[in-house]
Amino acid sequence: EAVVSTQSTGGAVNPVTILSYGFDRSSPRDRSSAFSKLRRDWKMSHDEDLIGQFVIKHRHQTEIKYFQDLLVDTPKHCRHQYMLAFKELCLSRGDKELFQTIEKWTVPEFPVRGDQLIKELGLPKGPLISKYFYLAKTKWKENHYTMSREEVLEYLKSEYEKAS
Repeated sequence: EAVVSTQSTGGAVNPVTILSYGFDRSSPRDRSSAFSKLRRDWKMSHDEDLIGQFVIKHRHQTEIKYFQDLLVDTPKHCRHQYMLAFKELCLSRGDKELFQTIEKWTVPEFPVRGDQLIKELGLPKGPLISKYFYLAKTKWKENHYTMSREEVLEYLKSEYEKAS
């Protein structure tokens, strides 16, 4: 269990970050629910809620790949908020190295769009697109974001043929 660090990694720890460490004696769902109630009662800002929920949910994670996958799955317009919460988590741990690694990392873009699955693989519109898009993105992440567009499409083609 990480405890809130007194060592600074580039700033002061937000009080909400410290507060979120007090929600540790129950299941993740119960912690999140209890924090949400506190947020409403104390009229916390959206950013404070985001930080608290992020720290509660991810504080036990230490692997760089875990946080890279989270960042890849975060929509571009929300990445600034993700980095704000991630910085707070790292500040609370005194983990300057982890924060700097993720901060300097260039987020790769998934090489395939849903419309390409319809066009190039002949998948029908509907829920099947979501299923295969998720399958492809998971495989791409498992391969450390190195699969090319062609490799992703080839993988999906073989998976679709197996299922048909």
